[in-house]
Amino acid sequence: DAAVAALRATGRYLGRGRANVVNAVNPRRIYVGGELTAAWPLFDDALHLALGSRALTAAAAATPVVADVTAHPRLLGATA
Repeated sequence: DAAVAALRATGRYLGRGRANVVNAVNPRRIYVGGELTAAWPLFDDALHLALGSRALTAAAAATPVVADVTAHPRLLGATA
C-alpha cells in the first residue's frame, strides 16, 4: 500500500536526521511528538534501522527514540 510505504520512507528520513542529532549532541533519549505518533508502529522499525546504520558508535545507535503522546508536545519542547 502506498500510504504504508510513504510512512516507512518517512521513518527512514527521520532516522537519518536523528542519527545526525545523536552523533552531534549525544542525547540520552529522543522524543518524537505530534501527528506522526498516531502511525508510530508503521515507521518505528525503519527509523531505528536508519539511525543505527548512520550512528558513529554502538551506544549512539542504541539511543532510544520514543513516541511522546502528550497533549501539547510542541509547547513542552519550546519551554524545555
